[in-house]
Amino acid sequence: MVPVSVTIVLFLLHSLTMFVLSGRDRPPAGEPPDLLFVVLIPCLDEGVVIDRTLHRLRALDVPNVRVLVVDDGSADTTADLVAAHAADDPRIGLLTRRLPLARQGKGRALNDAFTRLVGSPLVAGHREEDVVVVVLDADGRPEANMFTEAGRHFADPRCGAVQVGVRMYNVAESLLARMQDFEFVVFTEVYQRGRMRTGSVGLGGNGQFARLKALRDLGGDPWTECLTEDLDLGIRLQVLGWQNRFARTTYVAQQAVVSPRRLLRQRTRWFQGHLQCLRRIPLIIRSPLTLVSSLDLVHHLLAPLVILLTSSLPVLLSIWAVLYALDSSHPLTHLDLVPWFVWVGAYAITFGLAPLLGYVYWRTTRLPAWRVLLLAHVYVLYAWLWYVAGWWAVVRTARGRSGWAKTARTRSAETLVVEQRAAA
Repeated sequence: MVPVSVTIVLFLLHSLTMFVLSGRDRPPAGEPPDLLFVVLIPCLDEGVVIDRTLHRLRALDVPNVRVLVVDDGSADTTADLVAAHAADDPRIGLLTRRLPLARQGKGRALNDAFTRLVGSPLVAGHREEDVVVVVLDADGRPEANMFTEAGRHFADPRCGAVQVGVRMYNVAESLLARMQDFEFVVFTEVYQRGRMRTGSVGLGGNGQFARLKALRDLGGDPWTECLTEDLDLGIRLQVLGWQNRFARTTYVAQQAVVSPRRLLRQRTRWFQGHLQCLRRIPLIIRSPLTLVSSLDLVHHLLAPLVILLTSSLPVLLSIWAVLYALDSSHPLTHLDLVPWFVWVGAYAITFGLAPLLGYVYWRTTRLPAWRVLLLAHVYVLYAWLWYVAGWWAVVRTARGRSGWAKTARTRSAETLVVEQRAAA
């Protein structure tokens, strides 16, 4: 238990350090440079959400945005919906991929689009430094200021990529959806903002901005077949000398997964992809990155191993609490401590960070403080999902299984209301 305890303390200290650093980042000032944004939206059976996403993009007052939807062999209405938008708006294009080349993963779909984009009329007349490729999920709904705020960071020629915040637009549907919003807000507000100070910002799969020149430096296929191709891309860009930034003044909203089973599958896929990225540690160590940046990147890549190492802790604590409640003199529970001290200690070990997590979420959402504090305690228990996902990922890795079916979209309550109004 000593190695586990030491590991937990070290990671808690790292989290507290990131919390302190997150309050010291400063968004860039001034106007963004004259950029061309090319939005790539990989789609596989996204008919439920793609229509609303394209409507949102078309409604934005951003003239220097072009949208290329990559239909990766969809069997639903995705292509028809995109074609209808493309017929009405010349800024939207459709790239159709067909079997057997289609349905080979998000990375391959993005690489196909990237290959066709380079040197095409779409970017003709623009320097590669002034073209920014934006990866957006089919359910992504950008804030009105997303392109402007992300674009400010590219005024620095050293900036190769920018990640914006991510929120859930269907938080009212279920507690599970709210927990995912809580999770993303806390991660971005603490770790991504903190990593602006350490120079180790990570990239995500939704709301990812990358300079065309930076992507070209990665070769003909910037995205790999890693299950977390976004994490892998961000690491390799930094190793090449490009800087990643986090735009905290804007975000893209996406659909939270409301099925526990589908959420577990999604997180298992992410966990397995994170394990795949462990192979980048030697690359980071040999890179010209600063010591602080290298240490934080390695720390981030080792996080799954820490989750696996500490996965037995909740089980042991639960068994101990039950035994103590039944018989405080039991050899496994007898510590010569007064009962209230035991329970306070158990609470501190389990929920000690809940108030801090709640504060981070409260300052972003401004929900009632009592409700946020309650949500923070629920979130601590929700986070144990990663223990299950982690061991499932280990089993899949040991069995040599790396293929995944994408997470299916669902019609949100908001979408159903819109459809009913349209049909009336």
